[in-house]
Amino acid sequence: MTDPTRLSPAAQAVLYAYGEKVGSTAAITSYERSGIAAVLRFAADQVAFNNLDDSRNNLPAALECECRRIRCELLAIAAELNSNHPILH
Repeated sequence: MTDPTRLSPAAQAVLYAYGEKVGSTAAITSYERSGIAAVLRFAADQVAFNNLDDSRNNLPAALECECRRIRCELLAIAAELNSNHPILH
């Protein structure tokens, strides 16, 4: 078992929101955590493109910076959830 307080507040919030949606915050398996991490990585790629030279990347500089910051935060949470944490109770 993993102490959920060892996770960042952002990762704890994501797991709590997931648990609330599925109806149980008691136990989230590592398999579920991997799925949540995959969804966060997908969302990060939608917020900001990984390739700055992409022709779709025509946002104003300030907005592009904010999108990149959000992308980095999502990827950090995904990496944390995908780390070697056993089943969370």
